[in-house]
Amino acid sequence: MARLQPLLGSFSKHMLEVSRLLYCALEEELQQFKDDKLDKKFYELVEDVEKQEAFNVGTLSHVKEKSWKIMNSFTHSGFYQVVRRIKSGEIAPNYTDEEIKDALETANSFAILIAIAIADMAGNEELAKSVFGRGMEFFNIEP
Repeated sequence: MARLQPLLGSFSKHMLEVSRLLYCALEEELQQFKDDKLDKKFYELVEDVEKQEAFNVGTLSHVKEKSWKIMNSFTHSGFYQVVRRIKSGEIAPNYTDEEIKDALETANSFAILIAIAIADMAGNEELAKSVFGRGMEFFNIEP
């Protein structure tokens, strides 16, 4: 569980920034990026990138809204990390099958979004749409 936040953090720091710079950055933001002074908050990156067709389903904002604080708690030894390491008087993993399933689905969501972003950046729209379609099938979402 603690590994999901760094995965999302890495995705936001790299893929979201690159996607944003490619598709919607202003000239002054490009210069700030070149000078290592572009300081966008996570929610700003998500909002900007989700305006683009390749990301406009809302998955990123949904994950941020639903999971970001909990993932930070797991990563930084917060309440959720501590509670999930205590089980019947012993220190051991204490995750339900549903929590494990949710964590795996979250990781799969990130992987699908990363694959779409890479295909889109490479100019391979057919591959991006194919990965998007597979993601929709995986999560049983009707287009």
